[in-house]
Amino acid sequence: MVNRSRVALLSAVVALAGACTSETTEPTTPTAPTTTTTILATTTTTSPRDACRVGAPRPGVDIESETFFDAYKYSFNDQLIGFLGGDGPVHDPWMDPALDHYFPDVETWVAAGNEITDRFYNSGYGMGEPFRLFTTRRNEFLESQGITDLTLTLDIWANQDCEWRVEVHSPVASPNPCLLEAAFPDSGIEVCTGPFPPTAGQRAVWTGVEVFYIGGRSGSVDWKVKPAAFLFDPVSGAVGAVPEPPVDEGWGALDVVWDGARALVVGQNAYINEETDLRPRILAYDPVSDVWAVVTIFPEEFQVLGTTVFTGTEVIFAGGGQNQPDDAVWVYSLADDTWREVQGSPLPMVENARGVWTGTEAIFIGGYSGAEEFVHHAYDPVGDIWRELPDPGVGWIQYQDLFWTGDRVIVAPMQIYNEIHGVHNSLSYLLYDPARDDWSWTAEIPIQPPIRGAVTWSGEELLVWGGFSSNWIPVPEGAAYDAKTDTWRVLSASPLSTRTDHSGTWTEQGWVIIGGSPDGGTPGVAGLSDGAIYDPATDTWEYLGGS
Repeated sequence: MVNRSRVALLSAVVALAGACTSETTEPTTPTAPTTTTTILATTTTTSPRDACRVGAPRPGVDIESETFFDAYKYSFNDQLIGFLGGDGPVHDPWMDPALDHYFPDVETWVAAGNEITDRFYNSGYGMGEPFRLFTTRRNEFLESQGITDLTLTLDIWANQDCEWRVEVHSPVASPNPCLLEAAFPDSGIEVCTGPFPPTAGQRAVWTGVEVFYIGGRSGSVDWKVKPAAFLFDPVSGAVGAVPEPPVDEGWGALDVVWDGARALVVGQNAYINEETDLRPRILAYDPVSDVWAVVTIFPEEFQVLGTTVFTGTEVIFAGGGQNQPDDAVWVYSLADDTWREVQGSPLPMVENARGVWTGTEAIFIGGYSGAEEFVHHAYDPVGDIWRELPDPGVGWIQYQDLFWTGDRVIVAPMQIYNEIHGVHNSLSYLLYDPARDDWSWTAEIPIQPPIRGAVTWSGEELLVWGGFSSNWIPVPEGAAYDAKTDTWRVLSASPLSTRTDHSGTWTEQGWVIIGGSPDGGTPGVAGLSDGAIYDPATDTWEYLGGS
């Protein structure tokens, strides 16, 4: 799970965990231990684990994970499963609540799964101790409850003279995590106690009356995106339903803007099967008529979504997305429903660049485009003119957003790479002045500089709250930057728990923050369903529901 060796996802970084109960002193990890599989839910308080035993070595599932899952989902070969993953006992609370959660051996567990056509699918792994397997479960019972996928994480570790132990934890139901509480009423899981759908990574825009939300993930690093949309009125606190968008289940929002009457949403289908139409599209939602419309579908040749810039009359699309670099630039005219490909673009093959509209130019900055290249360009769509900005000399930038203050572009937050410090969260943010065509830096942020937090421009200040530090420690603080005086202030303590990938939207009532994930790197951690409103004038927070 490494993106061109430059950023290791948290799913591949796992800490040393405790092992089976034993009086031994210097625990070591055998290369091929005896393998008894005990599956434990984190919600249970008692452990039916076997005592540590000495036995003949067997291959562990860390080196045979694909064979393990193939044996389960295709043939229900209990002998092979027992050889690879241990012979039991098994504790599995996420198969069917009508079944006994405890199985004396693998053979009994496999037979129970066979009755409801239970299947596991291996979606990834994280090396280390414990070894982690990221899985998806599907079966007849889950389907009957409207759950198309149940995301689970298996943690596997061993101690001296111990057999492998496996814990199943962090279950998340897709496409709606709330279905899990209804399907497993005695599980103790509570992810839907707040007023909002439990979602991370959702997109939002202020309509002038309500905040419109769409897309996102049901949990952290859970790429089954949710096309669901809803409205929130910060005055009344009401959460309003929105009809389902005319898209596939695997479709997520890339960006959303307000054109004065409609929410324009740009998105693209995720690959599901050979019949899936992967062409990006623009949707429009009218909150007055409560109706969706497909505004346009991208030209056949254009297959990758990068960044979008809304000029008021046109939408500019540039570059590529995560692990899909592209140098194409397209412009769609809302007035006459036409597309044109921009010829002679100087952009390199880039992924995750970002853009912002200044009133006359689209400014594109950052993203990953190779060690020797950096995106710092401006495009005038009226004159069809490109110009290259001076090189700010910061290597490549990721996790950035761009904000137009009226005279400068703020690049924030930023994780940057240079040869001296490697990859790190920047202590200051870049400022670009188009009139002077030069760069400067803000004063240093007075908190741990975060990434993947909420950030917005209020019209007076840049507001930042939450996210992760460079070493992936949650940042429980926020700060506000005054661009006129180049000064920061620390926000008062928020009532929200630490989180990442949450939505922060500026409204007339203040800064609305909702959702997010409590763990940005482990698949299968449900999104959060609470939120808060921050008032910069009084430096106070209003908590929005939640347990």
